[in-house]
Amino acid sequence: MRTLKCQKLALTTGFLNKLKSDIDLQITDAALPGLQCRYSAATGRKVFYLGYRVRGSYQQKHIRLGSLAEFSLNEIRTRAIKTKQDIANGLDPQSEQRIRIRQNEMAAARCKRVRELTAIFMEKHCRENNRANTYRSNEALMRLYINPYLGDKYIADIDLGIIQDMYDKIKNTKTIAIGLHVMRLLSTFLNWCEKYNYRKINSNPCHLVQKAKSPKMNHTILDVDGYKRLFSALDEALCVGRYAPQTILAIKTLALTGCRSSEITNLELNELDLKNGYLRLNKRKTNAFNVPLGDPAIEVINQALRICKSNRYVFHSPIDHTCPLTDLRKAFWWALDRAGLPRMRIHDLRHSFATLATSMGEDIRILKDVLGHTKITTTEIYAHASSVAARRTANNVASKIMG
Repeated sequence: MRTLKCQKLALTTGFLNKLKSDIDLQITDAALPGLQCRYSAATGRKVFYLGYRVRGSYQQKHIRLGSLAEFSLNEIRTRAIKTKQDIANGLDPQSEQRIRIRQNEMAAARCKRVRELTAIFMEKHCRENNRANTYRSNEALMRLYINPYLGDKYIADIDLGIIQDMYDKIKNTKTIAIGLHVMRLLSTFLNWCEKYNYRKINSNPCHLVQKAKSPKMNHTILDVDGYKRLFSALDEALCVGRYAPQTILAIKTLALTGCRSSEITNLELNELDLKNGYLRLNKRKTNAFNVPLGDPAIEVINQALRICKSNRYVFHSPIDHTCPLTDLRKAFWWALDRAGLPRMRIHDLRHSFATLATSMGEDIRILKDVLGHTKITTTEIYAHASSVAARRTANNVASKIMG
């Protein structure tokens, strides 16, 4: 083990050039108080430090002035004298040095290109915080839109004009919805860059981008007669074997529970509590919640369990039993056409469930828990007024006016 020996000598160039030792040395200059030369026996390097105290403090500090390989002894003394003058004026050279190093690091970070940082962002932020489906969606948006448009630009150069041009191109060549998804992801990315000093704080301009308004979506709502016709077509599909039975039973379950499509296609066996009449959903769009089941829904799920060949999923893929169902649309649209109903989205079954519940007079506060909403205002969006109920209300008011 090396030992350290401290000495106080008058430092000269000749002495330092000839200096050799088997132990580490710390030599204080007798000519200039506070100046120290630290000799490393392992490397032979001679590095100079200045010991000092900041005005109003008793803490002893040391700041590196440089090595003999970098500067001559006279240059080291000149640097030491200037540093002592700064200390006398109330400055702390060590703190100033840290600030300069930090500023240089930040300047280097802001010279990184977007493509470098998106890879770090996806691994460090999205993989840790996003669900699997959301991660895959964000990865596709990064790969298809953000990196092609911004990947070769420096992160510090991304301003409002560049982002507006990118949004306009995506909106015009793709869809308004894709443009909005890209903007949300880009905004999250730029906020993350601010957190890690790749950009200045509060420099994210995404909220200033002029966005196009999405066209109002018209939902197709099923009434009781529509449900009867749909289920009749689904039963026919089961009998003739046109589509896999797991697909048909999954559509029936969606209609009878008001669940989101992914909540049923990804439904796992350990989430079933049919004895108490619940689905104990663990990882979904919102937090974990329980979906109450009616007797018809339980009967359909039991029917699916009788033909289930998977050890994990209730509605498994007919091709690979280890995977969940992926697409219900073809079977759903076939059933709609067979039933003579207009084309609609699968998600409209959720809107239809909520609308039918409110038309029956069910409490919307209870319906909120059934649908797994965190806010009752969301449930109010799903619960549309049916045309029959609207006309009945108009008739009641008009009749009252006429006495």
